[in-house]
Amino acid sequence: MTKRLMLLAAAGALLLAFTPHGNIPGKAELEVDGGTIEIDYVAPELKGRDLLANLKRPGANPWRLGADRPTTLSTPVDLAFGEDTLGSGRYTLRVYWDDEDRWWLRAYDSGQSVAATLPLEKSTSDQSEEHLVISLDGSAGNASIRIQWGTHVLDGTFSAAG
Repeated sequence: MTKRLMLLAAAGALLLAFTPHGNIPGKAELEVDGGTIEIDYVAPELKGRDLLANLKRPGANPWRLGADRPTTLSTPVDLAFGEDTLGSGRYTLRVYWDDEDRWWLRAYDSGQSVAATLPLEKSTSDQSEEHLVISLDGSAGNASIRIQWGTHVLDGTFSAAG
């Protein structure tokens, strides 16, 4: 009987682990001289939650910027990222804010040290996104990142360094 219960519990745990939860993989790409800048993430589903209330709760700062695994930025070229230079490579991204409602995107190196910080402008959109959407856009060496979830939008600009 004990073996049967253990097998049922293990089967239930496996079923829960592989049950879809609404999060979907996402990728933003931007072609630049020298290759492709990529942001790889898993987009959480809003599910009617109050996004800002969730982000402002204790322990939520920084925001991991995605679900299930860290969001990563890969760049084949050095970037002018705010006042910092972000060298070519792969980084983990997180979003921070302060009590004055200022927002930043921080890139962390493999040692989890801050490699660069990009200021973000917060706004709202008339269109709501049920899943987190990260997009990259650019031309002539200038680029922008847009992060939208629900009607909340964060925008930042960067460029190729040098």
